Amino acid sequence: MSENLAVQGSATATAGGSAPPKNPSASVDQIISLLKAKDDTSRFVGLAILKTVLDNRQDLQHDSVIITKCWAALSPSFLDRLLRAEQSVGKSKEEARGLVELAVAVLHAFTVLLPPGVGNGERLVGRCGGLLMALVKSSSETVILILQTLLTLASWQDGAERLLGVGDWSPLFEIAPHQPLALDVVKFVLINAAARPSLLQQVLQRLDGALPSDPNWLKPLSSFIQGTVLARPTPNARKSCTLLSSALLQFYPEQFTPLLFQTSSKGKDRQPASASELKPFAYLFTNLILIDIRASFPSLLELLASPEYPSTAERLAAGFGVVTAFVGFLIRGLDEEAGGDNGGVFLQIEPDLLLRFRRDMAETMGLTIEFLRDRWDGVTGSGLNRDSKASSAKQGTLSLTWDTLDGGIVQDQLVLAAIRALALWLREDENETLRREASGITDVFLGLYTQSTDSGVQNPAPRTVPENTKPLDFRPALLTAFEGTITTDDGVEAFLDANGWEVLWQHDLAKLLAAGAKPGEDAGRGIEIIRVLLALVEHGHNGEMSAKEEWLDVVKVAAALPSGDSREELQLSLFQLAVELLTRAPRGLRKRFVREVGVIGERARGMLVEAGGEGLRDGALEVLEGLEGLSVGV
Repeated sequence: MSENLAVQGSATATAGGSAPPKNPSASVDQIISLLKAKDDTSRFVGLAILKTVLDNRQDLQHDSVIITKCWAALSPSFLDRLLRAEQSVGKSKEEARGLVELAVAVLHAFTVLLPPGVGNGERLVGRCGGLLMALVKSSSETVILILQTLLTLASWQDGAERLLGVGDWSPLFEIAPHQPLALDVVKFVLINAAARPSLLQQVLQRLDGALPSDPNWLKPLSSFIQGTVLARPTPNARKSCTLLSSALLQFYPEQFTPLLFQTSSKGKDRQPASASELKPFAYLFTNLILIDIRASFPSLLELLASPEYPSTAERLAAGFGVVTAFVGFLIRGLDEEAGGDNGGVFLQIEPDLLLRFRRDMAETMGLTIEFLRDRWDGVTGSGLNRDSKASSAKQGTLSLTWDTLDGGIVQDQLVLAAIRALALWLREDENETLRREASGITDVFLGLYTQSTDSGVQNPAPRTVPENTKPLDFRPALLTAFEGTITTDDGVEAFLDANGWEVLWQHDLAKLLAAGAKPGEDAGRGIEIIRVLLALVEHGHNGEMSAKEEWLDVVKVAAALPSGDSREELQLSLFQLAVELLTRAPRGLRKRFVREVGVIGERARGMLVEAGGEGLRDGALEVLEGLEGLSVGV
């Protein structure tokens, strides 16, 4: 836009401000005519006059008919061009800023003056992206106007969803340290976009790293969720609260978990105002989710290949996520209370409610086990009889009974979320019946574990994963599940029958060690694998276990690890597994590993001297004591 245009517009605006027309109708007709013109010069003049009139004529501000007519005459694309105005050859920095400020002032006025049903339309909320980008090039006064405008837009669901869809929120976070309204905008966006949590989760993933580590809008969000749930919400409102809670628990686990579930210790002795307060929010919320899961499972498989499945699976996966977070929080809280250190947090859940929750969890997890079995059998054809499979084989295909439209079971977030919840409960709740029941789907667990490995060996699924689509990583959750199931004889037997040792050791841990697992996620998974294998060997079958000869490959790999390895904890865990295997091996078989025993002993003594922590020193001592008891020579 030329310099002459800016000057002309400013002069016109000034004239309008000092002597507005006496005939309001004539003034409005003139403005509308200019705004509807085809050239930007006339539009700019009309916009400048409109701003002056709106600033000076209170009678027009309350005339919804005239306000609506003026708004309808404005060109959205013209406003967008003004918001994007930059310094150029024909336009100075000050002139460009003046154009941006004019557009902001007009938009700010209309967000306040437009009647309901008009203001939250696309013509206004569609300017969200331009307003966000204008933040970084505006004066402090205009920044406040922009934030006030965005705050109004974020208070509408359409506006919140449009802001969620904006690709770059960095301007908001850049000014947040000195403009608290910026984080208020974020807060209202998250609250009012709760009806589109899938979009919300995508935005949180995209903004991961740019979001503040401990935002002040988490507490209002938790209060909003609690208030909605306690007010007997509609199914849609409850779904929104579940999805929003799950997304925030995922991205702010340490900060949001206590805000959502805990009750301050100050409220411990307070008398409840009503009978409903006898049941704390955390119990009520998780109980509603468990009811929803149990009610949905019986008919879920019928929806697998339907368009409705993704939405249903998203809701149930979010529910499992909330339940998993609550179980973890409950365990930590009970441990802290038992130790006399609750950090000001009181769970306020009566023992009878805890027993009821445990019973409801057992029932829900039992249905979850059935769902996982049917889901797996439906994909692999394991539930078909032999004649059906033979008929399918003659046709050159494997039988596919149920599966989703896209991605299949390896891409099903519901399956992963269900396993996470089941795994944690199997490990933490000493329910032998449920653990034995879960051991019946050990083949399912190991099949999914295999599909999660980079090599994809022994892939039992009959359908091919879409190109460039990486399967979900089920391994961390499955390792937790194995910790629970192999505490039973049925679990150990099922694990060995399904070649569990081969899957965990040969197809994952051995390859991880050979590839030089880096300290961190890979090393952590290696330690978890060793914990499972060690528990398997120690538990045995009917209390006894003789190490199989092929398992003693662990001893050779442990001795072959390079000295000075930075993964000391992983290396020490492998030494402990090697010692346990040698302890349970026949005496004649042990003698084949005299050299390896010497190498492991030497490394353990080195760790004892150089260990950087008490845990490593204790582990090294345990390894040395075990080696001495082998009567092989250290």
